[in-house]
Amino acid sequence: MQIQTEFLQHCGEPIQVEGYILAPGDVLELRMLHSSAQPLGGSLEILSDGTASLALIGSAKLSGLTLSQAERWLTQLYKQVLLRPELTLRIVRMSPCLRRG
Repeated sequence: MQIQTEFLQHCGEPIQVEGYILAPGDVLELRMLHSSAQPLGGSLEILSDGTASLALIGSAKLSGLTLSQAERWLTQLYKQVLLRPELTLRIVRMSPCLRRG
């Protein structure tokens, strides 16, 4: 069985999604898998301080984490307010490239 790795283009370079470190300016899609929690999902933008605003939770620091680390962190946070939080995160847009010159 061959494992496929997902790649995205960032600043003209291919990067492996799993290895990408979240940063301010990134936009994520939070999807809650249980039907009763679906309204809590939606678009999340990582702000300049590295946090994103989450329904029922407030702010949570996501910058510096990989996508899977952020999923585990948000699951932990939502366990405080939901019985069985099941969620996925997807990168919708990566932070803008910094141009030097």
